Amino acid sequence: MNPSDDKKLELLYGHYCDTFSIIQSLVKTRDRFFIAILVLLAVMAFQIALPTESGGVILEFVRAKLGVHGTVIASVIWAALLFVVVRYFQVAVSLERQYRYIHQLEAELSPFYSGVPFTREGAFYLAAYPWFSAAVARLYTWVFPASLVFAASLKIVSEFRLPRASPLPIATDAVIYVLLVAATVLYSVHVLFKK
Repeated sequence: MNPSDDKKLELLYGHYCDTFSIIQSLVKTRDRFFIAILVLLAVMAFQIALPTESGGVILEFVRAKLGVHGTVIASVIWAALLFVVVRYFQVAVSLERQYRYIHQLEAELSPFYSGVPFTREGAFYLAAYPWFSAAVARLYTWVFPASLVFAASLKIVSEFRLPRASPLPIATDAVIYVLLVAATVLYSVHVLFKK
């Protein structure tokens, strides 16, 4: 049984609205993860710049908030960064997929109307794409991942230079670093071949 055009339009429009709500939610989530990554990288930069002073400040904060022991703080920060980066990349990829999907919904809805209705996220948005928006997109998709790997590399190198009583914390941090770089490379490959 084929639905009538009115029923099909109603279903498509409802689905379009739901999909747009999902996109808006994903954008907010992605932005929160991006800010969390910047905060964690700032903490790591503080550790690189002032290793002795940062240890005391971070130790006090973590001890007060989480009750974590001092020897694992760097590894906890690394693990938090890995978690947030992976979630950021997952949300970014999911968001791209949702945009491709809403473009398909717009193509289905457009025949019911003439003019520009239901092209806001697709044809209308992509037509005459501003150069500034294109530059910002490149920052998020290329410069940010490269900068993330660069910052993480600086941090792991600085950790290898610090004297440690036990090799376990640096080994843990090195494994997390490798996982972080692998996740970033996989995301970058996805960005490169998504077209």
